[in-house]
Amino acid sequence: ADTVSFDITPDAQMQEDWSCIVHFTATGNNCCEYGDRAPGIWFHPNSHQVVVVDGQPSDGNARCTPSDALPPNQKTNIQVDMGKVHMEVTFTFADGRIATCEGVRKNRRQFSTVHVWAGDPFYEPALATIENFWMQENSPRAGCMIDAACNRNFKGELFAVDCCRATL
Repeated sequence: ADTVSFDITPDAQMQEDWSCIVHFTATGNNCCEYGDRAPGIWFHPNSHQVVVVDGQPSDGNARCTPSDALPPNQKTNIQVDMGKVHMEVTFTFADGRIATCEGVRKNRRQFSTVHVWAGDPFYEPALATIENFWMQENSPRAGCMIDAACNRNFKGELFAVDCCRATL
């Protein structure tokens, strides 16, 4: 799994159209083939609602959108964890609240070269400040990957031998 994390403080003002926060791309393109957005993170038009598009081979525009919009003029941490078969977005708000979304992915691979834009050439830049930006390439997560197992780990990426039998 790979992790991207940063603190973001949105301005009170919003862009009228989609606005780019940060965009990782293995292809240099905007959309919508696998690798175009690996991930891409934007604000929806006229809002502080965040959409994270991470893609997979069958859907280059696969997305995850936590339900909570970001409050203006307040720092929120965004963390995106992407693995071969799973992705998760976590917002940690200044008041301690947490909002998440998760998605199941299939047949993803790591790209050898990825370009990173804070703002990109395709959209207006988000009206926000980004701080404490970091990313980390992690090793795959072990976990029971058998769908019928009682301890199925949807975040797992490697088959593990410690699966229990499902009860029918």
